[in-house]
Amino acid sequence: MKFIIFGDSISVGQYVFPHMTWASRLSRMIEKMSTASGKEMLVQVEAVNGRTTRQALEDIPVEVQKHAPDIVMVQFGMNDCNYWITDQGLPRVSKGAFYQNLNEIIDRCFNFNARHIFLNTNHPSARNFPLDAQPEISYQNSNEAYNQIIRDVAAEYPKEKLTLTDMESIFLNDFQVNSTVAESFVLPEPDLLHLNLEGHDMYYNTLSEVVKQTLMRFIQ
Repeated sequence: MKFIIFGDSISVGQYVFPHMTWASRLSRMIEKMSTASGKEMLVQVEAVNGRTTRQALEDIPVEVQKHAPDIVMVQFGMNDCNYWITDQGLPRVSKGAFYQNLNEIIDRCFNFNARHIFLNTNHPSARNFPLDAQPEISYQNSNEAYNQIIRDVAAEYPKEKLTLTDMESIFLNDFQVNSTVAESFVLPEPDLLHLNLEGHDMYYNTLSEVVKQTLMRFIQ
């Protein structure tokens, strides 16, 4: 059984020791399940810092399709929703394109053997100040809007085939953490976006449970 984590720097674990990221810890958990069950499993982390869904579609033939994975975890949005000065007020990927790109990523995964997909929203950032490239909104405003698009995409697929892991809602409701106190689980200024060790703990504690439940269906 092949399990691929397909994403951006949130899956890479930027500025954190590789063995302490949520993705590495999830891999170790799955390895233990593989040993205990006698079912061979392989985890690959196919993630790139700064990657948008547009770039992911360029990479998906090599990073996902050729492996024909059984399960894929998809984590994108925090680059798509960003605004660069060079784009003159436009997001890196428009909302409409982000919606279409996510659908194509999911459809391609299913077309290349995937039996189940996990689609994650993104945690709140602590970037509540106006964007230099788009002063009418903050980065966090944009992050929230793109998280809603992720939910909309997830709603189009049967729950037995796709699991929405709503990290934003989990952080807000279960962990009682919102964007005004997000500095407790993201890297300090000037970053205020990528997960610190506590943030990786929160991701792992959430994702390990939902992944374990799904894997048990396939290995029993």
